[in-house]
Amino acid sequence: MEDPVGKVAPSSHRPARRWALLCATAFLLAACSSQPSGTVTSEAWAVDLQAAQRQSTSDFERDVLADGAITREEYVESVHRYIDCMRQNGYSTQAVDDLQSGVFQYRTSQEIGSTDIDDQVSDQCRSGSVEIVEPLYVGMLTNPMREDFNLLVLSCLRRKGLAPDGLSLTEFKSLYWDSNSNPPWNPVDDRVVLCGINPSLG
Repeated sequence: MEDPVGKVAPSSHRPARRWALLCATAFLLAACSSQPSGTVTSEAWAVDLQAAQRQSTSDFERDVLADGAITREEYVESVHRYIDCMRQNGYSTQAVDDLQSGVFQYRTSQEIGSTDIDDQVSDQCRSGSVEIVEPLYVGMLTNPMREDFNLLVLSCLRRKGLAPDGLSLTEFKSLYWDSNSNPPWNPVDDRVVLCGINPSLG
């Protein structure tokens, strides 16, 4: 199945904090290439996989989770199912990955979470498609050892020379998540945004 990356031209990026929140909700990476691919599985996520198997509501989800791993193709298929459902309900929804992080962001004719979109429709479309598969895939891909995600992001920023070595984790979280803070990095810098989505890249 065709990967839906790059279906629309890149638009202006939201601040890194917003992207990180989107990642945490849409999705909850150990790749070396610019475009992660293949199958993800992790012993650290075994309990979550077992719980997901019990919570599955569709044959698609049960088939995906049956072997305790999720392939890139299965993740893409779940995204396609969600998008198709949204479009059938009148929303022009697309999945994009402008930064080649391996994780899709959603763009629709109305802002996700806005008063102009029917959350019930979105919830119904997520059920049986991405609701269970996507968080697990992204979690195992971005954080295979289930470490503190804030620490992974901070380490990523340090590797890129965007955060000082002396910055503590507590200080980082305050700077990163407080919209009124004045961090030493530019929140809309693509490198910062990418660290917030997939700290294993770079």
